[in-house]
Amino acid sequence: MRATTHGACQEETHVRHRPEADARCFCQSRLQRRFDALSSLYADDAIFVIPGGEPVKGRAAVREVLAGLMAGKPVMEFEHTYVIENGDTAVCRGKWKLTSTGADGATSVTEGSSIEILRRQADGSWLYYIDHPWGAS
Repeated sequence: MRATTHGACQEETHVRHRPEADARCFCQSRLQRRFDALSSLYADDAIFVIPGGEPVKGRAAVREVLAGLMAGKPVMEFEHTYVIENGDTAVCRGKWKLTSTGADGATSVTEGSSIEILRRQADGSWLYYIDHPWGAS
């Protein structure tokens, strides 16, 4: 499955019943710089591994890190390599690419391979529990 910032995200209007649907919502929320919508894809006690390998814990900390990573208004592309579900847990692996333009007009591209662990919630939606953007690189 390939998700880009052009896909529709309806996280406020329906429940995300497939773990890979979060990738579409992530890309769309990132494009629109909707930090609350973006952080709502994470569990309250989620772990996000920031550049350099240090993890942060908690939805508020994840929101802060993601806002910082979006400073250059990057365009994001994401493609799932696989999604494996086992009951209320899913492991996802994907390839991502961020393209941004700096203040000087220079374009920069950052790429990686991620691994995410998601958990199904009582309403059937999925939330990121562990997100390691470079975990499969």
